[in-house]
Amino acid sequence: MELKWTEPRSEYKTFFILAFIAFACFLTYYYLSVLKVEVVFSHFYYIPIVLSAIWWKRNGIWVALFFASILILSSWIYPLGNPLLENLLRSLIFIYVSIITIILSEIFEKSQIKLAKSEEKYRLISENTMDVIWVFDPNLLKFTYVSPSVYNLRGYTSEEVLNQSLEEVLTPESYQFVIENLPKTITGILSGDDSLKVQTHMLEQLHKNGSIVPTEVGMSFMVNDEHQITQIIGVTRDITERKLAEEKIKQSLEEKEMLLKEIHHRVKNNLMIISSLLNLQSRYIKDKESKNIFKDSQNRARSMALIHEKLYQAPDLKRIDFKNYIQILSNELFRTYTTDSKHLQIQINAEDIFLDINTAIPLGLIVNELISNSLKYAFPEGKNGVITVDFHYKDNYYEFSVKDNGIGLPKDFDYQNTDTLGLQLVTNLTEQIGGELELNRFEGTSFKIIFKETKII
Repeated sequence: MELKWTEPRSEYKTFFILAFIAFACFLTYYYLSVLKVEVVFSHFYYIPIVLSAIWWKRNGIWVALFFASILILSSWIYPLGNPLLENLLRSLIFIYVSIITIILSEIFEKSQIKLAKSEEKYRLISENTMDVIWVFDPNLLKFTYVSPSVYNLRGYTSEEVLNQSLEEVLTPESYQFVIENLPKTITGILSGDDSLKVQTHMLEQLHKNGSIVPTEVGMSFMVNDEHQITQIIGVTRDITERKLAEEKIKQSLEEKEMLLKEIHHRVKNNLMIISSLLNLQSRYIKDKESKNIFKDSQNRARSMALIHEKLYQAPDLKRIDFKNYIQILSNELFRTYTTDSKHLQIQINAEDIFLDINTAIPLGLIVNELISNSLKYAFPEGKNGVITVDFHYKDNYYEFSVKDNGIGLPKDFDYQNTDTLGLQLVTNLTEQIGGELELNRFEGTSFKIIFKETKII
């Protein structure tokens, strides 16, 4: 290891050590030659030995060796007694002290270098990152450190921000939010709620030019061994571009929602036009069976139109409240097929279930067919009765059923092999939604469909 003679103040260190060495040599001469004392007072030697070990590190061992040689040589030049053994012992102590000092000094220097490198690394990160890194004193309500990147965020230098109050940094709304929540957060952390130690908030900050900068602030509360919050370390990020992008996306979604609403509205209108045309055409048909076919087709169109009407009115353009849909459709079918409402009732037991449009349309047609069949065929000649509609969600499956206590189906009737269009639709649409259709003939007729909604993205 070479001496760094060009190092700042190195010449002063060299001067002091050489001066101490010269003075130590003078003391040795004075004790032995003038005072004729056998034992040299050598405590003064430790000053240059320790200083050279600290300043010159391993090269400092030469100073210890020099003094050791001085002591041994003095015993040979001035044989006043027999202090050789003592001087040898002192020489070894000089060397030992120098070595220990060198070791401790190098350990300390290495730790200082490591610390300096670490500080330099984090300083470079802090000063060159686009985000603003800061340290805040919650007791003084002042920043104790702010990275230089704050200039890009707010137009102020770090020094200017350190002299600003929190009220000068934030907008009135954000300042009020912080002032109200900071004491609550501190109280919660000191009460043992560690989940509050790390938080993220959206805050608005004031720029030097008077504009408002939207930011995302992540902060971490530092708690010492005395369970006191000493500081808050945080990172502030400018989210202006993100906000603009979100606004564009929001505007685009609103436009698409309006377009989709318009599509649902037009589909509903077209289906209602088809229903009206079928109704008008049916007036010219004298055959009762043919007229009923037209009426059934009209109701099917209206059941699909009702789906699109509900989607047009709903805040969620892809899902509808199917309980409400069943109630409205059953009432319309009741008015269509029943002239005397006193002898017949429709009871609806349904949960608040929202269905995807891909499930709602086929299930809506099934509801139309099953309720229509019960109204048309289950209670002939004004027979009293009840039609019960159930819709529930259980064990990840939906259960829908239409039951009536009417005259029931013939014993030899096979709904899976029938010529009637209505039940063919029910069977095919049940398969479309991946469901299972069950028929129960006990005390009337009951059709139950069990299905699991398929998510279509």
